[in-house]
Amino acid sequence: MRVVFVGKNHEFSMAPLKAIGEHHAVAGIVESGPRASQQPKPFTLKFLLSSCKQRFATHDSLRSFAQEISAPYMYLYTKNRADLVGFLRKIKPELICVASLSQLLQREVLDIPKHGAINLQPSLLPKYRGPFPWFWQYYNYEKQWGVTVHAIDEGQDTGPIIKQEAFGMETGTGIDDAIKIVSRIGANNLSTSTRKHASFFAMRS
Repeated sequence: MRVVFVGKNHEFSMAPLKAIGEHHAVAGIVESGPRASQQPKPFTLKFLLSSCKQRFATHDSLRSFAQEISAPYMYLYTKNRADLVGFLRKIKPELICVASLSQLLQREVLDIPKHGAINLQPSLLPKYRGPFPWFWQYYNYEKQWGVTVHAIDEGQDTGPIIKQEAFGMETGTGIDDAIKIVSRIGANNLSTSTRKHASFFAMRS
């Protein structure tokens, strides 16, 4: 299956991308730029969230990965979001896989891939919809974490659920360890869901 992957330069995106690449042709990579925001002031919740995002980052690069596999690459941000349609139409993907995106995909984008788009959300939906759910689980001392793979519609993490997995997270687990656990389990779930997605449509064709 020809897949376009959408994510960011952190482990939660890189791990699923590499897992998907073992079974499917990664036909294009879209790097999602950060949300536009002001520099947070010290000792605020926004400052804490910003600090954690820095820990979340990895030295791996979506751009360099795209170069390694000779796949088209696009950096997506608010002002060039209209260009995504042309980028995808040239590639003609069968499926879009998302693992971290700073904006909602428009219907015009979702209609391009033959088999739609799926998203990996690091929470047990419908809990913790929206951005950075892993952080809020950590912040709220959740003992049961989870990941969800769901079809993407025009809402925010509101599409039909394809696969979920719950797992325990001990209180006091460090941020770095939590990121590794969520990324590993999430990568496996998105890769498995993508393979099942491909098999389902293969049987129908």
